[in-house]
Amino acid sequence: MKIGLVVQLFCSFSFVFAAKAPVTSAKSKLCGNDKCDEILFKAKVKRVMGSTHEAFLSLTEGALIDVTAVKFSDRTDLMEGVLADGSRGNFYIGAIDIGSYIEFLRNAIQQKKELKEISQDRNDV
Repeated sequence: MKIGLVVQLFCSFSFVFAAKAPVTSAKSKLCGNDKCDEILFKAKVKRVMGSTHEAFLSLTEGALIDVTAVKFSDRTDLMEGVLADGSRGNFYIGAIDIGSYIEFLRNAIQQKKELKEISQDRNDV
């Protein structure tokens, strides 16, 4: 009986110490430089996307956008960019022709491009 209790306690302690705390990723994005103003690639807008939120761009079909950041941690469906009129903001990846993004990724791997992981936490800004 004592051996069974010892084994049970050992297993309980092993489970407690082996369990890891959940990983919580800080909000971050990938940029070409610390200011996130380096153009990573240019993309053509394929889908109209209107926006009433100040953080998002209103996109018109056929417009060109200079992509400056790829959201990394919490919103992998978003990118940041600048339109020809100078307006800067977020947009959904589904709004652009994905071919230029794939070409960027291919070139980044071949050229071993270094990207910066920039925090989006308001406490870090």
